[in-house]
Amino acid sequence: MPLEANILKLNGLRTHRSQLIKVRKQLTQGAQDNKKFLGSDVFKVIDKSNSKIEKILNEQIDAVDEKILETIKADLKLKTNYDLLTSVPGIGPITASALICVTKNFTRFDSAKKLSCYCGVVPFEKSSGNKIGKPHLSHAANKDLKALLHLGAGSILNSKHFLGQYYRRLVADGKHKSLARNNLKNKMLTTAFACVKKQIPFQIDYQYSA
Repeated sequence: MPLEANILKLNGLRTHRSQLIKVRKQLTQGAQDNKKFLGSDVFKVIDKSNSKIEKILNEQIDAVDEKILETIKADLKLKTNYDLLTSVPGIGPITASALICVTKNFTRFDSAKKLSCYCGVVPFEKSSGNKIGKPHLSHAANKDLKALLHLGAGSILNSKHFLGQYYRRLVADGKHKSLARNNLKNKMLTTAFACVKKQIPFQIDYQYSA
């Protein structure tokens, strides 16, 4: 199957996965609201029903994840870049498949900076005339990827490799933790972009540049 067709297939699977995640989130949030306002006898009935539905949703999400991986493995170019991406700390299967889709297997962006801008992890400066405002993040960013990168960054804050060290050094130098975490997300993307473009997996002691 041509690359474009596989990307289209992956996008469809990821869209369906997002819909399932959204339904599951609404279900669990609604359950907490019900617990606050309904009697225990009514809540037990609702909670039992929700548990069954949530189990089915989890099974379907797992099935979609398997199909996503199956689609990637069936295409050598997708599989190669997927393996390179998942070698980078903080970038798991879901984030890797998302990056492959939005970049069209890394053919859409010609620099790591452009990709980071798209993902909303590069600060922009507001300016008016001669005044330069505080840096801010683009509201046009891909919120799904931004959220995935945020979770990934959270998993490596205390890691021993250079990405974790990079975050802790920024904090030690006085940078606010939220800004340091955003810088870490940017560094993760830069590293991932370099791994794909150079076709080399992540190496702990290698300093990446795109």
